Amino acid sequence: MIRKLITIIENDTGRVKNPDFLEQVSNICSKDDQILVGCQSGVRSLNATEDLLNAGFKNVKNVGGGYAAWLKNGFSICIPKKEFEGSGSASCQASLSGSEEPHQASSPTTSTEDDEMA
Repeated sequence: MIRKLITIIENDTGRVKNPDFLEQVSNICSKDDQILVGCQSGVRSLNATEDLLNAGFKNVKNVGGGYAAWLKNGFSICIPKKEFEGSGSASCQASLSGSEEPHQASSPTTSTEDDEMA
């Protein structure tokens, strides 16, 4: 399975929707792939989940409550070894996982560049 980080929102204010989001997802996922969509609080990812379902993707799930709820509930996260740089933040991402070993974290990390995830 390949996981890919795709930006839902294009700018730092979190208000400009990525116009290429559906195309970017379509380029790496089939309509039958399992897709997990997450953001900081679960609102933007819910909208992105609806967009994907409306576009015909069948197995799309939203991380309810977002990354903040994930951490609050003590679930493990994977922080990529590679340092990410860019203009967005973790609250603007479609996927929050990686191939590295999971560990506990107390605060979100910033990740913005596309990165292959396993």
